[in-house]
Amino acid sequence: MKRLSTILLGLSFALPVFALNFSESNLPYSDVRAGTAESAAISVLTDEGIVSGYPDGTFRPSRTLNRAEFLKIVLESASSLNVSASDAASCFPDMHQEDWFSRYVCFAKNHEFIGGYPDGTFKPVNSVNYAEALKMLSTIYGYELDHEEGDTWFAPYVRATTERGIALPVAISADSFVTRGQMARLTAAALSEEQGMLEEYRAFERGETVSSQSSSTSSSSTSSVSSSSSSFSSSSSSSSSSSSGPFTIPPISHFLITGEPSDAIANGTTIAQGSRTVVTAAKITLFNEALSLSGIDLVSLDGQKMATLKRRTIADTSEYKKIYEYRELTSGSGFSIPANSSFPIVARALVSRIGEGGASNQLVQVRSFTVTTFDPVSFQTYTYTFTPPFPQHQTAFGRITSVGRIGPREAHFTKDETNVLLGTFSFKAKVASGQTISLTALRPTVHTSGITLKNVHISSPSLPYDSGCSVSGGQMNCADFTSFGMLPTDGSQKVFEIRADVTVDSLTQDRFVSVALEDPGLPNRPGAVSWTDGSGQFNWVEGPTPLVE
Repeated sequence: MKRLSTILLGLSFALPVFALNFSESNLPYSDVRAGTAESAAISVLTDEGIVSGYPDGTFRPSRTLNRAEFLKIVLESASSLNVSASDAASCFPDMHQEDWFSRYVCFAKNHEFIGGYPDGTFKPVNSVNYAEALKMLSTIYGYELDHEEGDTWFAPYVRATTERGIALPVAISADSFVTRGQMARLTAAALSEEQGMLEEYRAFERGETVSSQSSSTSSSSTSSVSSSSSSFSSSSSSSSSSSSGPFTIPPISHFLITGEPSDAIANGTTIAQGSRTVVTAAKITLFNEALSLSGIDLVSLDGQKMATLKRRTIADTSEYKKIYEYRELTSGSGFSIPANSSFPIVARALVSRIGEGGASNQLVQVRSFTVTTFDPVSFQTYTYTFTPPFPQHQTAFGRITSVGRIGPREAHFTKDETNVLLGTFSFKAKVASGQTISLTALRPTVHTSGITLKNVHISSPSLPYDSGCSVSGGQMNCADFTSFGMLPTDGSQKVFEIRADVTVDSLTQDRFVSVALEDPGLPNRPGAVSWTDGSGQFNWVEGPTPLVE
């Protein structure tokens, strides 16, 4: 049988690649059952920002998809291709430039990945069948095609994808319409094969653990690393954070101030074995789009910059805007990690200035974090996956830097008194130029013995205003600071006093009141202090627990 060999070349060239996340810990869809081959594929594509499901939280894996939808997903999975809005055109008679899919279809046509039907149309809304899907994958990924005499038009694409291990490992006819779940399996397999991780992906599909785990105290976060010849991991945990150079390690929640580099938002540790390695690639995916971030720096513990990750711009979608990447195109020219060392890496956010994209009250949390290094001696590539969870952070125009108590912790009474001082608290703030910070509420914890409180109110001694506070079940709530809540912008402190009328119980021997600000809170949990920077409303502060005893 005569064989004719054809090589289809896409726009591919050698680039550092990122480790795929073979974990279903962040699978977000209500209708995708974990532990299946389809859920594994959907998880990989979701983590890469290639698919995102429907607004109702479903993925609908059994629904078919059309030719334009499948083409878009495959193009976005190919790391060397860059589709932009400028590619949109009316390149087939049955579509228009303003169609959402025109940029993808015309990009593919211009690069001869597709040719349409004999009548000159593309039929973008027709359901894509299995043969068409394999052809799109083969041409876009540049697979070598072998044509044999007597072949059907689709036989070379079936052979090419089967030989590479990309085709679905199930019996399916060429004219069967492809479901979204099958689309995910095909695309995830092609993406994994491109990055040399198809074996690991198939193991992930089977529900197997991809990398082994071992314990090491050299890292403050769990990490796994893989190469073509070895696999190992390092992990340790810490119940508290401490200052390590200019950073708090392990990271805790911080306010990310506009115009300033942040404290650590995530961290991990790489290991150079035998010889020095070079950082060639890195990728961080966030849970939420945070357009205030102009980039993310990777730095050493002493603050030396290793690389700057920039927001992915392949497509103008919210999923892609959550991804920040770095690629060193010149082999061996990246940041060098010393030989035979465990090297901690810190990720810090670069927050834009006000007027240059910096905004308040944007949530920032790292979803996944990978770093790729290259050993120029052994020519091995190592990819480290640092395991979440990482803490939540919020952007702001400033922050409360200090909360303190002035005077004793408890007030003791022997008789009834009016307008008596229960507690005095001081606050300091740091704020961007032209901005302000104001308290909006305090929620102190109240402990009493033999005391009844009435007419509780809060004020600032320097101002002729006060506001009433409620007390219920040991919790005080002072919620109106409209006239006197603004804090000084020069870093000096402002004092607030809590006063009340006190009635004593003559039968109780030790009569006292204790008012404390205990819980600093977190971005997702209100604490004892609420404040605003004029744009965002915040219900937590950075500080210890208890905040003020």
